[in-house]
Amino acid sequence: GINAEYMGLKNGKRTVDVVAETPSEFEAWLMGLASALSAEPTWGHPLDISDEEGINKLSAEEADACSKHHITPQLYLKLKDLVLERRAEVQKHMKQYNNNMEKVYKAVGGIHPPSIDERGALLMTKGELRYLANIDIFRTCVIWKSFARQLLIYDPNYKPPTPNPTY
Repeated sequence: GINAEYMGLKNGKRTVDVVAETPSEFEAWLMGLASALSAEPTWGHPLDISDEEGINKLSAEEADACSKHHITPQLYLKLKDLVLERRAEVQKHMKQYNNNMEKVYKAVGGIHPPSIDERGALLMTKGELRYLANIDIFRTCVIWKSFARQLLIYDPNYKPPTPNPTY
């Protein structure tokens, strides 16, 4: 396990500095530490997004999550648009092919057959969203959960990146 005495204190909180040669190595360390400690990584301070382009298009909850987790409004809104476009594309083909999902899958492609649940949410895994976002899994999960709360996406197999997430 992780020996907590090797971790320092910063602003009254335990901290650990991680240096890695690649972003994927850094993320692997972070995932391991987060899992071992049952804690999510946090930024030292919120990101000031008050003057960022697109801030006026975010709800208060979305803006707070973006600031807390260092996600720019532009990235958040770009991802939201991509999800909405994908959902519209799947819905269009579902109508065109009378819900024949085999034909819809051939038309829209993807890593799994498309699906829209009874609430209108598009099946999208956090891995798919991460591929679109090109950011770490922790921030991807913040965005994924926000979109899921808005009934834009769903995944019956979703699991948070840490055992006891606080976001």
